[in-house]
Amino acid sequence: MSSIHKEHIVRAVVAGTRASREADLVVSLFTPAGRMSAYAYGAKKSRTRFLGALDLFATIDAELCPQRKSAFGMPTLRSAVVRTARLGLRDDLGKIALGAYVVELVTTVGPEGTGAGELFELLTRTLDQLVHAPASSVLRRTFELRLLLAMGCQPELSGCVVCGSDQAQGRWFLDLERGGLLCSRHREDAKEVGPHTLAWMRGALRMDASETSMDHRPPLTHNVDDDIASRAAHHAGSYIDAFFSGHIDRPLRSKSMLVDCGLA
Repeated sequence: MSSIHKEHIVRAVVAGTRASREADLVVSLFTPAGRMSAYAYGAKKSRTRFLGALDLFATIDAELCPQRKSAFGMPTLRSAVVRTARLGLRDDLGKIALGAYVVELVTTVGPEGTGAGELFELLTRTLDQLVHAPASSVLRRTFELRLLLAMGCQPELSGCVVCGSDQAQGRWFLDLERGGLLCSRHREDAKEVGPHTLAWMRGALRMDASETSMDHRPPLTHNVDDDIASRAAHHAGSYIDAFFSGHIDRPLRSKSMLVDCGLA
């Protein structure tokens, strides 16, 4: 049984809202137990019960009533308290676009009603980073690579996934759907990956104890304006996009905003 049924208070990131009837809202949430929806009666008219707590990107403590199901079968959201508002994400179109993409991608690939603690931690860390750092392709692609880790799909980037070759010289090819690097003999249709792109991807995936600590959470990226990192992230994007296109059965609405903001 999930924690949603054991506890009335659930830590969650607000992933979106939509109107229902005249005064109600359906609230999309992402929690350490996965994605879920809750029904907020009177949320469109109440000025105090949900003050600022249903804004996109906010981390809240949601008071749910699982026993009181709405007419649509969802638990009722009785109240909510803001823990992290992330108001800084609303001042810049690029941050809005990247934040919306991060939330939509996590809620799309994340599970429903089951363990998603690593995904939740990655989501909150990325949104926190975006509050203080410029929206950039480096941050986007770093997030996506870390998302592979949280999904249990860590790519092999030290040698060929087929034969185990770790050749020091020669050309490498990359197909994340097949698991990572491929040597010339096993490349098939995989695209070649350059040494700078490969080195950047390895660095983006490298995590030590301090990076996974709940109490000390440094930025996901460093030197986000660095030209080398930006070029490497750009080249890595084609491999990453190919992977997620094979795992998502619908276009993400937020991707058009990324294109408009030069973050595609």
